[in-house]
Amino acid sequence: MLGSWQSTSDYTIETWGKTKEGLHGYSHFKHKPADTLEQMYIKDSTFLAIPNGQTTTEFKLVAEKLNYLRFENPKHDFPKFIEYYAIADSLIATIGDNKNTMVFKFIKIK
Repeated sequence: MLGSWQSTSDYTIETWGKTKEGLHGYSHFKHKPADTLEQMYIKDSTFLAIPNGQTTTEFKLVAEKLNYLRFENPKHDFPKFIEYYAIADSLIATIGDNKNTMVFKFIKIK
């Protein structure tokens, strides 16, 4: 997951780096009238999402395999799960709940 990733379908760039506490990521979507910036952290088996400076939402790690992570928060409205799957120079992020799923495909740019 480390590095910068460009979406294959829009102008989103997601960047992940290491810190002392764990992984720190940014997802930046450029669109009008305003840009969207989401901060993300993975530390102590928890994914922390802070979309546009709103309240932090926690997702607990429930599955970890080679190049695959799945986090869940069944009490959150949407998404209830977040998955990351890395394949060579591609990163696939999936979010969803019991009814709806969104898949984001990225290619490595740095």
